Amino acid sequence: MGHSLGCKYIALLELLSDLEKTGFKSVLDGCIGQGQAQSLADTLASVSLHEISLFNQPSILLDPVISDLDNAVPVKSLRTLVSTFIRVQPSREQTYCLINRSKLFALTSLISFNSTLAEDTIATLKELLGLHVPNFQAIPVGIHLAALGFRSGNPAITAAVLQAIEKVKSRQPFSSPTQ
Repeated sequence: MGHSLGCKYIALLELLSDLEKTGFKSVLDGCIGQGQAQSLADTLASVSLHEISLFNQPSILLDPVISDLDNAVPVKSLRTLVSTFIRVQPSREQTYCLINRSKLFALTSLISFNSTLAEDTIATLKELLGLHVPNFQAIPVGIHLAALGFRSGNPAITAAVLQAIEKVKSRQPFSSPTQ
């Protein structure tokens, strides 16, 4: 389960499953630069993707925001200064390209709140994934920074998450990460 920018990290972890199954070249070609692809391949060469990927595991994205420095630092002059020291990779466009090319991206549920911060990401994910978004819910309560805890959070958000989990449990058993 991911919220806001954490959804980008969930998506990237999910994409590791595709790297494992279909290989680096077919997933990364045309989405990220050659140098970035080679750096990623070198970094992951000694890592068992099977152990860290989210293959066959349900993912729930709560008010997702797939962004780069544009959203993190909204003041252009400050963003220009920060961008000389920090570079966000993959960028928003690269992340969407990777999601679009993935054959294994298996989103369980996409839940949006009553906020404008995630609108662009939700619209893009619905467009890219189409029928692969089996359980989309828009909750007309809560804001992007709503409390998400099960004990002290918004009960409508908690109910939506539990409903998404129940739908997955009734469709297929969860797989252990080591299978």
